Amino acid sequence: MRTTVKVIRGIGIFLLCVSTILGSTFLSGCGNSQTQDTLKTDQSQNIYQVMEPAQANGQSVTNFVRVLSTGDEVSGSINLSGEWEVPGDSRTPWTYQAWDSAGGMIDSATIRFMPFDNENPYHYFNFVAAIPGQYIIRIIHYSLMVQYLSIEISPPGWLNAGQSVFKSVTG
Repeated sequence: MRTTVKVIRGIGIFLLCVSTILGSTFLSGCGNSQTQDTLKTDQSQNIYQVMEPAQANGQSVTNFVRVLSTGDEVSGSINLSGEWEVPGDSRTPWTYQAWDSAGGMIDSATIRFMPFDNENPYHYFNFVAAIPGQYIIRIIHYSLMVQYLSIEISPPGWLNAGQSVFKSVTG
């Protein structure tokens, strides 16, 4: 099973690289780069990013930001994939969150992806900006392995606001 996951992951990364190179844009996910690259079209934006592993009992977080006007509709899909070599890590959830400019969470979902059990590994989202300002899309994973993030989002123009790895503090 571990070999199958690696083969599928390798094929996915290869296809992402080929499609990006043919589109005359270099994909940062190739060559173990840790930065984000985007492909922009008139209607949507594709974001690919390598997310760092979380520390034990911690989380890895990445944020994307964009200024929206009241009534702007945001929609898209998210896929988070990677290797699961740590026992029990294949059942580790990941979380999507959307935050408005007032700091309120307006949409969220926690997904527990189990390799080969899900027919569709994508999470689809949709929300409408109720107030103008800077909105945040946040992806959090708890895996002890590197994870590969893929987002297709409309409207385009989302920027990477940074990535952090946190360790839980228990008192």
